[in-house]
Amino acid sequence: MSQRVKMKLNICYCLLLFYRPCDTTADLPHTVLEEKQMAVLSCPHSVDGDVVWSKRTEGQDYKILTIRGDTEIKDIEDREKRFSSQADKSLVISKVAASDSGRYLCDRQPAVDLTVIPAGTEIERVAEKSSVTLKCRPTVGGSDVPTWRKDAGQTPAGIRIQVSPDTQTMTITDIRHEDSGLYHCGGKPAAYLLVSTAKTSLPLWLPAAGGAVLLVALTLTIGFVWRRLKRREAESTQNDPTYTEIWEPPKTSNETESPYSLLGHSQESRHSLVGTSGNYEDQWNHQGSRNDEYILLQRTNQTISSV
Repeated sequence: MSQRVKMKLNICYCLLLFYRPCDTTADLPHTVLEEKQMAVLSCPHSVDGDVVWSKRTEGQDYKILTIRGDTEIKDIEDREKRFSSQADKSLVISKVAASDSGRYLCDRQPAVDLTVIPAGTEIERVAEKSSVTLKCRPTVGGSDVPTWRKDAGQTPAGIRIQVSPDTQTMTITDIRHEDSGLYHCGGKPAAYLLVSTAKTSLPLWLPAAGGAVLLVALTLTIGFVWRRLKRREAESTQNDPTYTEIWEPPKTSNETESPYSLLGHSQESRHSLVGTSGNYEDQWNHQGSRNDEYILLQRTNQTISSV
């Protein structure tokens, strides 16, 4: 098998090995906790051996805790001893603070997004495309219309927002994922809006059917590539000048005699001319063949020439 064929087949086999059905529910968990609560963060996969927990801040990953057997190695300064682990190697953060908000990774793989909000803040969990009404805290009053703002990101605006001074509420319609965040009313936390992405429910048989179709397509592709490459290899072998046939001259009746001899036996000569004393005596033996030979013998100078 040629190297080209082997390379093509290896590519097809790699596609088969790395095929995995699509996971339509694999969203990163988002945990929202109030200050002073305890957070328990679990690895998204089974763990064996050492485990390293880290936190991603502004695109950089910083190690927090390394678990080696029953030993915990802290890579940060932890005077209050807030960071520890459980038997299943989950990360435990006691008395969470706003500074603990961020994305946590287990063995360099994203595990969970943690958001810490002020104590007493309501959490509104809504789905995309729906609507929600947020209320100011009772302590917010006065004759002025309270100002609404979002703690991080852009505050929703336009026709999707309806603010009521009488009820001190803000209604958001056609909710989007980017609307998630902590909202303030009159400078005080009012509510944390947690928007979940709408998911389409798929039949249980659909992932398996899709995988079967993909495997069949890959199998047919491998067969097509195999036949095409074998045909090309056969054609290249036929056109190779190395295998060109070499013409072989016909054998004479007397195999011991070279077919290229200038002088044959007298009986094989079709036309012969023997000269004596300068006078030539013609002796013809013509048989009318296209392979007639003409042999001239001269006694003088003993010259032999072939016409």
